Amino acid sequence: MSDAIAVGSGEEIWRPKGNPWIIAVAVSLAAFMEVLDTSIANVALPHIAGNLGASNDESTWVLTSYLVSNAIVLPISGWLVTWLGRKRFFLTCIAFFTISSFLCGVAPNLGLLLLFRILQGAFGGGLHRWHRPSWAIPSSREARTGVCSVWSHGHLRACYWSNAGRMDH
Repeated sequence: MSDAIAVGSGEEIWRPKGNPWIIAVAVSLAAFMEVLDTSIANVALPHIAGNLGASNDESTWVLTSYLVSNAIVLPISGWLVTWLGRKRFFLTCIAFFTISSFLCGVAPNLGLLLLFRILQGAFGGGLHRWHRPSWAIPSSREARTGVCSVWSHGHLRACYWSNAGRMDH
């Protein structure tokens, strides 16, 4: 099957090489990881402060460092996608986001945790770049609606699961 289909006027309509549903699930899982990581740190702040010997004020830098680096990368990511290509950029962000998440988990002190959170936020910002453009991949309106619902479901589950530990009964 070719990547493009000829139209009567001589123009070609772009079609994805892969199954749009597989692309939607992959992008949704990346969005799930990024949203879960962003919001779960809010729940864990008191434990982070206690385990690393930091005050509550110092531990809030865990959130701030992530969000600032995330916000810095968002505008740059458009250029990076053009330079590296969509697939390579997306896979690079997933790989380094995962590695930096692991490093955050094994950080022995607050300084290293902040460094790894900055890296994690930067690569998480790259994952943000993929959320909405993935909706445009399918050709029909019905398929785009389905892709959007898969993506939204991932976001909602991440928010729910990250706050499940907050419910005191």
